[in-house]
Amino acid sequence: QTKFVKDLQSSMMAQLQREARQSALAGSRGKAQEELIEEKLKLQEAKRLNVVSDDAEVDKILSGIAERNKMTLEQFGQHMKKMGVDIRTMRNRFKAEMSWREVVRRRFGHLVAISERDVDQLMSTSPMAAQGDVELQVQRIVLPLPGAVDQSVIAQRIAEADALARQFSGCASLPTLAASAGGRHEDLGARKPSTIPEPTRSLLLNARDGDLLPASVSQSGVELWALCGRKADTSARETAQAELRQQEFNVLAQKHLKDLRQDAAIEIR
Repeated sequence: QTKFVKDLQSSMMAQLQREARQSALAGSRGKAQEELIEEKLKLQEAKRLNVVSDDAEVDKILSGIAERNKMTLEQFGQHMKKMGVDIRTMRNRFKAEMSWREVVRRRFGHLVAISERDVDQLMSTSPMAAQGDVELQVQRIVLPLPGAVDQSVIAQRIAEADALARQFSGCASLPTLAASAGGRHEDLGARKPSTIPEPTRSLLLNARDGDLLPASVSQSGVELWALCGRKADTSARETAQAELRQQEFNVLAQKHLKDLRQDAAIEIR
């Protein structure tokens, strides 16, 4: 809810200021007309479902913007008027967007289901992982190489690693597999991604829990890395889940608005 309000405030302010700057440009009338049509459709649907936001809720958001700009609500209204934006337009826009959010939640809330795997996938590719909010549970098998090696020796060790990979049945099988090939099993525990060298780091971040990476060659020998799990900060997971839910809601909201537009009898005066 807090994130929604902040996003709504910033996006609405940017949009209204943009419209004010473009009001004298050709084509702006048509765009403004489309905005008004959508606004009316959203409020009409909200009224039908009895989920129209209270004026007090709208004023609370406007007051929050005014306070951040060190103004009273009345002063903020005068300030926006000088910029070419009517405060009533802002109220109507906020009311429409807040009411529309409730429409979407009422109609489609039961259809949006975010799985743990969806969250894991987003976490694995999001900036949060690079910032250290994720810890990776990793293990590896190292097949050591002799001091003096040539390409044929490396190729043989890689072939042995590939054979082990075909027998892989989960992280619990790694110690036995390592012993069968004369290799060394290492349970590295929970590691920050920043402590793992590239390209292994990126491969692990994009892997699923329980995946074994293809064989790679390092100074230690031929290695097989396994991602045995990941642990994320609870707040980071909640943020990722909320982001995924919002993405789903946005898709459903756009489709519903398009359907309303097609079914509506629009009269432009």
